[in-house]
Amino acid sequence: MERFETAKAVLLGISIPMAAFGPAPLAVTLGLAVLLVLRDFIREKRYLDLAEAARAPLGLSLLLLLGWCLLGALFSSEKTFSLITLLRTALSVLLCHVIFQQLRDKQAFFNLAVKTLLVSSAIVIGYIFIVQYLYPEALEIYAQFRSSDTKVRWAFKAFSSVAACLIPIFLWFSITKQGYWRICALILLPLAIAIIWRNGINTSRSALFGLAGSIVFLALCFILQHFSKRRFYVIFTGILITVSLFSAWLLSAMPHYPFDGMALVDIALPFPDPHRQVIWARTAEIIMDHPFMGIGLNTINLLPQAQETVTLKFAPGMVKTIEFIPSHPHNWILEIAVEAGLVGLAITFACFTILIGNLLHAIRVGQNTAWVPLGLIGVFSISSMTNFSIWTSWWQAIFFVLLALCLAAVYHHQETN
Repeated sequence: MERFETAKAVLLGISIPMAAFGPAPLAVTLGLAVLLVLRDFIREKRYLDLAEAARAPLGLSLLLLLGWCLLGALFSSEKTFSLITLLRTALSVLLCHVIFQQLRDKQAFFNLAVKTLLVSSAIVIGYIFIVQYLYPEALEIYAQFRSSDTKVRWAFKAFSSVAACLIPIFLWFSITKQGYWRICALILLPLAIAIIWRNGINTSRSALFGLAGSIVFLALCFILQHFSKRRFYVIFTGILITVSLFSAWLLSAMPHYPFDGMALVDIALPFPDPHRQVIWARTAEIIMDHPFMGIGLNTINLLPQAQETVTLKFAPGMVKTIEFIPSHPHNWILEIAVEAGLVGLAITFACFTILIGNLLHAIRVGQNTAWVPLGLIGVFSISSMTNFSIWTSWWQAIFFVLLALCLAAVYHHQETN
């Protein structure tokens, strides 16, 4: 490999674990990798292949979604904010395809990138495990690069969701690789779960929810793989409609404004926490006010309804006055529904349905590596139902880079067989 290829693969491989130390290290390493990727993309005139990808069903559905969100942004009261979010997301989707394209076509680049990802993950996850379980004073190494006080209780919690997304890749290595690579992956699996559990102190429930939900999702995919593509689309659409109706009923059971916040604990559902229930119920009310086109991407916390305050009783002796929606809905489905409308949500579901249908078709013809991106999709989408905003740039970057790696793995497995 030439030095640019090596540098590109190494930077891409280490970028994901760098998220443990904050968005800045992730942005620097991934940004340098993207510059090298774009260099080859332009030099090799690979942009001529974009039209073919855009004409595929998944490409057309993504273009339709971006076009619909653009229309919504133009009618939004916060046009600039919404358009910037849309542009950033569109670039992320494009870069996902460009990275996948090069990982698919350059075997040596792909091999070095995934092995670098495994090694760098081992170093970072090993360090976090030492901090959380063996030697908390080692956190001082990390604290040197932070401007604010850092405590073991809160350090690396956001990275727990990233670790959950890495677990399908560790499983893939532990099953398909040999020698030291398999041993490394087998060791990383329990370590990743351990740093998600966080010694039982401030456990990342979103990451655990993503892992548990992905098991159910993969079990469903195992059943659906036996159906033809057409039947899969019909059955999966029916499942999405059924789950949507159940979710609407669940939202109706949550506390709606106006209500006595001090009595919330007595009427709240057991899951999730009281504040999330208020956020989700308030979001559902805003969706009903703007059901067709939404309010514009990444703008819900700018609405006056979102900035109203409510006093909640979280537990005996624990009372807080907080904004209804301080940042985002903490649920990507509700976030897209309120900001891109129910039409935008339906198109988003169509994109995921086509992608999942393509992967299940690959499994039907013997490409079992397709279980890896399915596992990633399950963990990411289900954990995002309770944690970060879907428009968070670093969270999007994690998903799209890992998705490109996983899809390239499916392609290389096909070539091998």
